[in-house]
Amino acid sequence: MSPNVYWVMVRVCIGSVLLLTVTADDECFIETKVPKGTSYEAVVGGDLEIECKVDFCEEAPPTVDWWKREQTDVPVNVSEGSRIKTLTEFNGSLHGRSVLIFHDIRLNDSGVYQCRSGDSNSHIINVSVNEECFIETRVPKGTSYEAVVGGDLEIECKVDFCEEAPPTVDWWKREKTEVPVNISEGSRIKTRWEFNGSLHGRSVLIFHDIRLKDSGVYQCESGDSNSHNINVSVNGSINPEPEVALWMYMYVVAGIVLFVSIISVVSMCWCQGESKKETQTEIQYVAFPAKQPIPHAGLHPSP
Repeated sequence: MSPNVYWVMVRVCIGSVLLLTVTADDECFIETKVPKGTSYEAVVGGDLEIECKVDFCEEAPPTVDWWKREQTDVPVNVSEGSRIKTLTEFNGSLHGRSVLIFHDIRLNDSGVYQCRSGDSNSHIINVSVNEECFIETRVPKGTSYEAVVGGDLEIECKVDFCEEAPPTVDWWKREKTEVPVNISEGSRIKTRWEFNGSLHGRSVLIFHDIRLKDSGVYQCESGDSNSHNINVSVNGSINPEPEVALWMYMYVVAGIVLFVSIISVVSMCWCQGESKKETQTEIQYVAFPAKQPIPHAGLHPSP
């Protein structure tokens, strides 16, 4: 091979490599990433989120579509009135994820899903929806409340459920043995149920005129779910200000009554004294007519 031919071949190879490099730099590839064998499980009436990671090469994130693979591939309905929505999040420069969100999930949402962007199709995602209903009581660990004797107190237990009718929630006081809290008609302790949204609510245990013996550890229970412990501390020291004010009021009233009584007695004594003086003065100055001397009977000579 002549030197000239050799150098021509080298130049052609270098040019081809440079051309491929420039072409690769100009072309933008989008990659959807879902681990193989990804699957999710959900319960009827609950919520579920499934995700698809996306790598891209332009500042503007690419469009990600979701499909349900049945006999034919069907685009997932994420319109305004649908229970299913999408959310796009950035995880960093040129990286992000698309999230498919099911609200109030149903049995017919079970199936095989796939995300697509550009020419990239992800691995399939299996979604299984079960009819079994699970109830979950939720109380943060270490929850505690403080109260003062005679006051009112409310403690709460959040509950997630999966049926339209709210579940029964029982309250227990944990002593040597667990004792159900007395919430009967004549009890000072009552319960209240509140809805916090679809299939979410809370049970509230209400103490009226709380007492020292109400101190202790409480727990809510619903279905097979028991909450974390709730510590209730009742302080026996009552704010003395109302009592002091009451005693001061009583002292003032008693003082006024005593003062009025003394004035009344003095006035009565003074009036009686004045009355006696006037009577004595009248007695001293009463004039009695002088007695005429009675003529003595003399002997007169008989005629």
